[in-house]
Amino acid sequence: MITPTDLSPNFSANFSPELYKRVFEQLHGFGECTFDNKENYPLEYQDFPVNADTIPVLLALVDDLDRPPVDESLAKLPEAVWVPIHAARVLSTHQVPEAIDTIIATFFTHNHDDWVNETFPEMLCLYGEKIVQDLLDELMQEDQIWYSDVCGYASILRTLELLATNHPAVLSDVCQSLRHKLEEYRFLPPSFTSFIIHTLVTLKDSASVELIQEIFACDFLDLEILNWKFVHTAFPLIAELPEIINPNYKLAWAEKYL
Repeated sequence: MITPTDLSPNFSANFSPELYKRVFEQLHGFGECTFDNKENYPLEYQDFPVNADTIPVLLALVDDLDRPPVDESLAKLPEAVWVPIHAARVLSTHQVPEAIDTIIATFFTHNHDDWVNETFPEMLCLYGEKIVQDLLDELMQEDQIWYSDVCGYASILRTLELLATNHPAVLSDVCQSLRHKLEEYRFLPPSFTSFIIHTLVTLKDSASVELIQEIFACDFLDLEILNWKFVHTAFPLIAELPEIINPNYKLAWAEKYL
């Protein structure tokens, strides 16, 4: 039997090598993934067998996104690197509940992986508005947001943005929660603050404009993520760029984190 130790320190299921190989080879049959070949997703995954036997294997493959297969013969297959991406697509297409936490975890364990950042939020969106609260809880529960985790939270924000855009019924709750988090900006990394503002501006949340102006006035931002022009374009009637009023804005954050 393949054990959790063989596969991942975070995985808790056992399954046979034969089952692992069969699922791996089926997923390998989907071929190479590219950012341009998503026109058949998720339709092409709807007939993949998802059941009590295959789900643990699929979860393990996503959990070990960048680890080679246990079976060396599988590792040598051309384009085997795409198998975990296909596994995540299968799980999200079939809206497997157990996969939600696994996919969210990849935002943090693989937060510099372009495939995770660009495509995994779209996968989570297939679950629909029922996962919005889980994502908000993940975002709101942390008292401290560390620089090393900012990219992971940015992926959660991107997922929320997509969900709020496609499901107007949750738009108000998403924006309200993000505004509440943004009020803590003095104690958040500037890059994280900037990602929140970017999401609120993209969602055209006019209720956040005054707070955003305040944050710009404090210069508590990462201008590589967004600038005033981005905000002003979305809300052309607001005032010009506020004058910086607090040159010591970073002190509160530095006292908490450093």
